[in-house]
Order: sequence, then structure tokens, then C-alpha cells
Amino acid sequence: MGSEWDDIASAQLEDCIGVFKTTGPVYYIGESGHPVELSKAIFDERFEPVDGATEAGVMSTGPWLGVKLSDLPDDPEEIGPTIILGELDSATARRFEIREVQRDGAGGAKILLKECD
Repeated sequence: MGSEWDDIASAQLEDCIGVFKTTGPVYYIGESGHPVELSKAIFDERFEPVDGATEAGVMSTGPWLGVKLSDLPDDPEEIGPTIILGELDSATARRFEIREVQRDGAGGAKILLKECD
């Protein structure tokens, strides 16, 4: 039953990424130091988690990136990777550090980011 659930969850995640994926390039620079393009990532400038016990909204202006963990070449919590939004050579590209990785238990993760100066 577990693998059937994993297949369903993975299909749902693929559908969401297909609809909401980031329009520009997103690169992950991990342990190897070489950029890997994440063609199926969802970037958002802010998020609003809700406390399930009280239903109170907690607003944050921190950006996040939604990814399938299998698209990453290594574990984002292990080596302090960098995320780049935009073309690598561009002066307008934005660089982010990973603050926290929130795994969803079904092969995806919300990666909370901090923009580098």
C-alpha cells in the first residue's frame, strides 16, 4: 500500500509543479560546485503557514522554493548549497542561501531561502 500511495503523491506533485513552476531558470549549486538547472521548481516570494492548532496565520516575507528532492544532486541540508534565480551570467540574477528544508514525506520539499546581499 505504501508504494501505491507514493505513486499517487508523486503524480500529484508533478501536476502541481507543471502548473505552478517558475518561469525563469533556477539553479542549484551543491557539493560539486557546478550549477544544476531545476526545470521543475516552484519559487515564491513569501509564504503564510497556518498554525493547525489555532488556525492563526503567521505571515513571513521569506522566499521559498518547492522542489522534488530527486531532482537535486545531493541533500540540501548537508552542505549549505546555493540557489540562483535567473541566468547565471546575468547581473540581475538573484542568489539565495538555504535557511531550512521542510520535507513533505512524499518526495518533495519546501526550501526556505535567505537572499544573499
